[in-house]
Amino acid sequence: MRLLKDKAIINGEWVSAKSKATFDIRNPRNGEKIGAVPHMDATDTELAITAAYEAFQTWQDVTGDQRSALLKKWAEVVQANGEELCEILSAETGKSSGDAQMELTYLISGIEYFAEEAKRIQGEIVSSPVPGKKLLVERQPLGVVGLITPWNFPMMLGGKKIVTALAAGCTCVVKPPEDAPLSTLSIVQLAHDAGIPKGVINVVTCDRPNASEIGKALCESRLIAGMSFTGSTAVGKILYQQCGPHIKRISLELGGNSPYLVFDSANVDLAVQLAMVSKFIHCGQACIAANRFLVQEKVYEEFVSKLTEAIKTIKAGENLGPLMNANQFKRVCGFVEDARSKGAKIILGGQPAKNVGELFYQPTLITGVTTKMQVYTDEIFGPVAAIVKFKTEEEGVEMANDTEKGLGAYFFSQDVSQIFRVSKRIQSGCVWVNDTIFVPDAAPFGGIKESGIGKEGSHRGIDEFTYTKFICIGSL
Repeated sequence: MRLLKDKAIINGEWVSAKSKATFDIRNPRNGEKIGAVPHMDATDTELAITAAYEAFQTWQDVTGDQRSALLKKWAEVVQANGEELCEILSAETGKSSGDAQMELTYLISGIEYFAEEAKRIQGEIVSSPVPGKKLLVERQPLGVVGLITPWNFPMMLGGKKIVTALAAGCTCVVKPPEDAPLSTLSIVQLAHDAGIPKGVINVVTCDRPNASEIGKALCESRLIAGMSFTGSTAVGKILYQQCGPHIKRISLELGGNSPYLVFDSANVDLAVQLAMVSKFIHCGQACIAANRFLVQEKVYEEFVSKLTEAIKTIKAGENLGPLMNANQFKRVCGFVEDARSKGAKIILGGQPAKNVGELFYQPTLITGVTTKMQVYTDEIFGPVAAIVKFKTEEEGVEMANDTEKGLGAYFFSQDVSQIFRVSKRIQSGCVWVNDTIFVPDAAPFGGIKESGIGKEGSHRGIDEFTYTKFICIGSL
C-alpha cells in the first residue's frame, strides 16, 4: 500500500531516526507485524521543530481563503483514498471495517469544517474614546505548535488537531501514538499530495521509552508556541508542568469517568439501547465512554435485566474488538479482579477471551459496585459495565459528580423539569440527555476539573491556536 509508511516526515522529506533505530507496529487482533517506523528522540524532534519554525515564516502569510482551499483539497484526497486508509486504521487498531469507516467519515467532516473556519478568523474595530486614534483587534496564529495524539482514534483525533492548527495559520510537529502511528503518517502523505507546503506538518515517531523525552523537548523548546495533547490525565499533568515555566499555551483533552444516570422517569429501553454504544464503542476505549452506570432504585432491576440480555449479544472477536495493548489488557483484568475481591457480583463475563486472541476480554457486567472499587473511582477504558443503585435525584447527581474528572456525562429522564435541573448541576464539559455519543464538528468538546482545559471543535477550537493582538494607531 502506497500510504503505509516506514519513515517519519520532517520538512517534507521521509526520514529515518538519526540513530537508525526502529520499532514494530503490530495488529492487536492477532499480533502480526504490520510494519516498522523510526524510533526517534529529542535530536530528531529539534530538527522537526526547526523545520516547522522556518515554514511558519511563510505559512502565516497565506490567507485564510488560500488555507481553506488547500484544506478542502486535503479532504478530497482523503476521501479518494478512503479504502486504503481504512485498511491501515483497522490493521493498527484492531477496529472492524465499519468502525474504521466511521472514523474516516468523522475525519473528512472535521477537515471540511475547519477548512471553512479558516476563512472566518476575524478581528474587530474598537471605538476610540479619544479622537485621532484607530483601535484594532486582530487574531493571529500562535506559531509552531506541538501536537500529541492518542491511540484510540488516531486518524480522526490526530487529523482534527492538525487541520485546526493549519486552519489557524500555525505549523506543527506531531507526535503520533506509539501503538498507532501509521494512520497519521498516511494522512500527512495525503496532505502533501493536496499541496500543503513542506515543513508545515512534521511527524516524529517513537516507541514508549522515548515518548517522555520527545514530549519534554516540545514543551521546553523556545520555538514551540503552544501544545495540544489528548491522552491520560497523568501524562497531561506532566506536560502542563513542563509548559508552566515557559508560560506556554496548552490545551488538554484528558481522561474521563463518565456517569450514566438512569432516573425512575427514564425510558428504560432507550437507556439500554444507547448504553450499548456509550459503553462498548471501540471495546470501551474512548474517553467519553460510559464508565459508571448509576440507576435509580425503581427501575434498577428492569435496567439490569434488559442490559444483561443486550450484552449477551456481544461476542469478543465478532462485534467486539481487542484491547489495544498488553498494558490496557492488564489494567482491565486488574479492575475486574479488584471489584470481585471487594464483593461485587460478576453477572456476565469477567474473564479474558483468550480463545479469541491475547488481547480480547469478555464483555462484562458487574453489580454490587461500591465507591471503594476501581471500576467506580477510575476510568476503565475497557468493555466492563459497572452498575450502582441510588435512591434520590440528589444522591444520583452527587454520585455523578463524585470524581475528579469532568469530561462527559449521560442521563435519561422523561421529566422536563428534571432534565433542566440535572443538566445544570452535572459537573461535566459535555452532557448527553436521552442520547449517546454525538460530537459534531460545530460542538465545543472538552472537559473540566482533571479532564482538561480548552476546547476542540467549533470556532472555539480555533481559539486554542490563535492569540488576540490589540493595535493602536495614533496621530491620525
